[in-house]
Amino acid sequence: MKKAILRAAMRQKRQNVASHARLSQKAMERFLQTSLYRNAETVLIYLDLASELKTTLLLQTLLADSQKRCVVPYCLPNKELGLFHLQSETELERGKYGILEPSETWRNVASRRVEPNRLDLVLVPGLAWDFWGGRLGQGGGYYDRFLPKLSPRTRTVGAGFDCQILDAVPLEPEDYAVDFLVTESRWIRCLPMVVGVVGGIACGKSLVSEFLAQQGAALFPADQVGHQALEDPEIREKIVARWGVSVLDTDTSVSRPKLAQVVFSEGDGEDLAFLDRLIHPWIEERWKRFRQQCVHQRRPWIVLDAALLLEAGWQGFCDEILFVETPRERQWAFARGRGWTEDELLQREKRQFSLERKRAAATVVVKNDTTPEALRQQLERWLAERFPERDFYKGFVEEVRRQR
Repeated sequence: MKKAILRAAMRQKRQNVASHARLSQKAMERFLQTSLYRNAETVLIYLDLASELKTTLLLQTLLADSQKRCVVPYCLPNKELGLFHLQSETELERGKYGILEPSETWRNVASRRVEPNRLDLVLVPGLAWDFWGGRLGQGGGYYDRFLPKLSPRTRTVGAGFDCQILDAVPLEPEDYAVDFLVTESRWIRCLPMVVGVVGGIACGKSLVSEFLAQQGAALFPADQVGHQALEDPEIREKIVARWGVSVLDTDTSVSRPKLAQVVFSEGDGEDLAFLDRLIHPWIEERWKRFRQQCVHQRRPWIVLDAALLLEAGWQGFCDEILFVETPRERQWAFARGRGWTEDELLQREKRQFSLERKRAAATVVVKNDTTPEALRQQLERWLAERFPERDFYKGFVEEVRRQR
């Protein structure tokens, strides 16, 4: 069905909903009870128009909570959304399309403007949704342009009535799905399930990730993606500005071995911290795009393989954290296979969390102490226990469906 025809049908369907105010109240009460809302400090909500699910209760609750910032959108001439820190309903007036927006006077106050990457939680309007978070908007494209600007750490929630949830919504490549849905009767998780893999250096994380990928997981190799970041002209320029051309190869590309020699050398760790500040946001942006791609492809689970998963604060992206426990002598052997000396391994380890800290953060532990086959068998047992299906991929799909 073409989007225009579907939009007309869904507008009529939404208009036919009886007791808009009562059902909207129930949906907003459900939203307010979530840990996502309780833990968020800066929350953007849409201000409803016509037959949209009403956000009155949420607006009043946010404005009365001194621990949270209430942010509302307003339309800009270029079909972009501006964001405003609202402190009182008296600051609102009817704007374009008849939607309540901050008045022209207030929106010009620079201290009240909010950047998209400062948001913790966003409530998104729409005409229709599917269980993967696919969204059908009004057709103006305002939110289509806005959602890609959010931080990968920002959570998005689509708000609508039960009748607005469809089996599938037509998606274009540039369409962004939301993470959760809330209606008068349901709270639906739309995110793919994510398994993060952690462990010591040269412990066998890649073996684990490759096996899980063989079982149907989409694999995001964060370290490999980070290597690609060194090819970014802006990042390369900042690296040269700090360390000079000595970290470049003859073709003027950044040399990973030369750069590693600098950042992992003895010191206060500021060199590595500087590099992390360059690379991690770049990887997070690619992670956000990858996760959206998985939604479009209907991939129900992802493996996030990142050496610095915990150090970068990416555990919040994960549903499970799998720790690979490897004997020290085996780890030394793997490191030598990569051409590292024991001293190089020790220097790298100093820049990561301890193995004890990583293990404590894990929800699953597997031992890589004998053969790859033994490691694979442990992973098979875990998958069989976690998802009691002979087809592990089907197990993940069924688990996701049960949650939805």
